[in-house]
Amino acid sequence: MDSLLVLLLRLLDIIWIALIIRAILSWVVVAGVRNDVFMRFYEAIVGLTEIIVAPIRRVLPQTSGIDLSVLAAFFLILLLRLAIAEALT
Repeated sequence: MDSLLVLLLRLLDIIWIALIIRAILSWVVVAGVRNDVFMRFYEAIVGLTEIIVAPIRRVLPQTSGIDLSVLAAFFLILLLRLAIAEALT
């Protein structure tokens, strides 16, 4: 059971890193960088993280120009990590 929880923690780490990359790359896109390789990488990261972010976005109210769903995903992952870490001790 512990190994399953540790595996889940690692998966949450990967998702956390992907969300950070998504946030940083979205700022670069807003700045106007339009390289083909960069855009393919950005679209791949968005595609991977959209599975987590889209349901949160549907629940959160719309804000003008700011996507709070990524921030909410960070918070939920943090809560999950704390719960799993508590279960491991």
